[in-house]
Amino acid sequence: MFHKIQIIKKQIIYIILTLSIIALNLSVVKKTNASNYNIENIIISENFGKNFKKEDVFDQAFKAAFDQLILTLLNSSDKKKIQNMSLYTIKRLIDSFVIKNESFKNCFCRPIIIIKFSHK
Repeated sequence: MFHKIQIIKKQIIYIILTLSIIALNLSVVKKTNASNYNIENIIISENFGKNFKKEDVFDQAFKAAFDQLILTLLNSSDKKKIQNMSLYTIKRLIDSFVIKNESFKNCFCRPIIIIKFSHK
């Protein structure tokens, strides 16, 4: 009889410990699934000539989106500190981007881009 009570106590402790671990995991998972910072409708217009490079259009869009993100997140004293951030650093902050609409009219390339910056 005494042996059965000890087994039941161990099972209860095991269940409580397992539920605690599951609850802790769920709270951590919710924090890591936070949404990214989305900057939408970045429109860049670039002349479609001999020296046209699509990468240059994307680079301009990345810089414009980063500037817009900084305007919304930081106050003026902090903006000065990161105003001249390199394109390489900005690209490392980007989680993904989507070309929503791309048009080639009158020798101009005009993509509309959505850029998602990582929240980390």
